[in-house]
Amino acid sequence: MRPKVRLNPSLYRFAEGFLDLLYPRHCIGCNAAVEAASDLRFFCRLCADRLEYVHPPYCLTCGKPYYGEVDGPRTCSACRRLRPAFTQGRTLLTLQQSGRALIYELKYHQGVYLKQDIQKLLHRVPALLRFVENSILVPVPLHPRRLRERGYNQSKFFAQCLIDVVTGVTLAPLLVRTMDTASQTAFNQNHRYQNIKRAFAVHKKAALNFSQRYIVVDDVFTTGATLNACCKVLRQAGIKTVDIITLAHG
Repeated sequence: MRPKVRLNPSLYRFAEGFLDLLYPRHCIGCNAAVEAASDLRFFCRLCADRLEYVHPPYCLTCGKPYYGEVDGPRTCSACRRLRPAFTQGRTLLTLQQSGRALIYELKYHQGVYLKQDIQKLLHRVPALLRFVENSILVPVPLHPRRLRERGYNQSKFFAQCLIDVVTGVTLAPLLVRTMDTASQTAFNQNHRYQNIKRAFAVHKKAALNFSQRYIVVDDVFTTGATLNACCKVLRQAGIKTVDIITLAHG
């Protein structure tokens, strides 16, 4: 087996700086050159300031942010219509401005190089990291055809970002996509529910631990149809505690 080579941290920073001179980094939000002093590798300081982190108050069921003071129920109207199969949900960012640019890069440009930036963003919302602790992460699967086209699963990639920064977390790709459904972006809320219905199943060889807490991971929460379909399948398999987490909420 070929041994792994670990670069000295100082040498790694030197190599990184040298590559930046040869291939200057550009902001995924505005395409401007990223300043050397920028804390993030692929956001200029202006676009980094336009990332909207989700802090309380938010819907306790899906994580949708509320603005201003909140009195009364902490479940949003969308979740009341959804009848969620999950208990709690959290999200890191809103799908606004730079958050939208981040999701677009992950979804359509194989933005795996954004891993370091995403992990830095996660550390800026400690409550999100605590929410994930001691859980089993289940990424929303892609259909094999879509996986071949896209080259990777962005939900699984986000789950791996979480695993690398949160203790006591494991990855379990328990779900499979049984139907090659049309893209959800083409439908309204009601059609999304019908489009995704019966699109997922638990893998035949999946080893389930019914005493564990499972969290279904996706890149974006829009109507919640996809996440809810995944959670229903896990519930039907006998898992009692199922939550969700997303990179952005839109």
